[in-house]
Amino acid sequence: MSNLAITYKNLADSATLTASPAADVSAPITYLQNDSRGHYFAAAAVGAQDIKGEWGGTAYTISCLRLDRTNLADGDTWRIQFYSDTAWTTGIYDSGTIAPFATDLYDNWSFSAAEKFFTPVASVKSFKITVTSAAVFHASRLYLGAYTTAEFNPLTDMISGWATNSTHARLGGGTLSSNVQSKWRKLTFEMLMTTEVNRAAWAEIGRYVGLDKSVWVSVFPNAGGTQKRDHSIIGKFEHGAEAKWAGYSQYNFSLSLNEV
Repeated sequence: MSNLAITYKNLADSATLTASPAADVSAPITYLQNDSRGHYFAAAAVGAQDIKGEWGGTAYTISCLRLDRTNLADGDTWRIQFYSDTAWTTGIYDSGTIAPFATDLYDNWSFSAAEKFFTPVASVKSFKITVTSAAVFHASRLYLGAYTTAEFNPLTDMISGWATNSTHARLGGGTLSSNVQSKWRKLTFEMLMTTEVNRAAWAEIGRYVGLDKSVWVSVFPNAGGTQKRDHSIIGKFEHGAEAKWAGYSQYNFSLSLNEV
């Protein structure tokens, strides 16, 4: 799995989530199930924090997981466990206690993100994420599910970068004054499809997601460091996934994502 991976059905949103110890009363665990940046799940105190979820007996196949907009820092750890029952007793996957990201990867950022891809695990009925941090842990979004891999990686005109709604104006004395607002990342790319199976799969992704659901895209899921960090975002499509017929059995899909 070296090409772009997209996860468009977030199983965390349909799970019943619980926090152990209980969450801060003003920052409940359900805040992990919406895209609002202002809604943070927060632990009640420093120490190990469990995030647990289950689907009432329904089983799923899971191959990736991301905690977004966290305050995790160098030296903190996390652990991902999946179970074949709803009581978190029969384990079928365990990542072990590991670092959430490479050292210094999020220095000077206002947030961090922890993500992991793994061989698909079938028959998952519950999960547990254990986070241990030096500060009172918080996170804005939980995303987990099964990824779909692109037939080919994006074409060479992929654009990634930061956008902002900050503005600036030149004052009478010549000073360039800034009105500082928020920043977010953008990712724009085209992908080549050469089979009807792949064209139909990505057309279905576009239909399902529309403009209202968020997706998680990682262009270089097997890479490490800044390459993976800067090209992995949870975002929404700026426009529908559009397929251009480029020739016999060749389709170009044009996609543009705005980070949530």
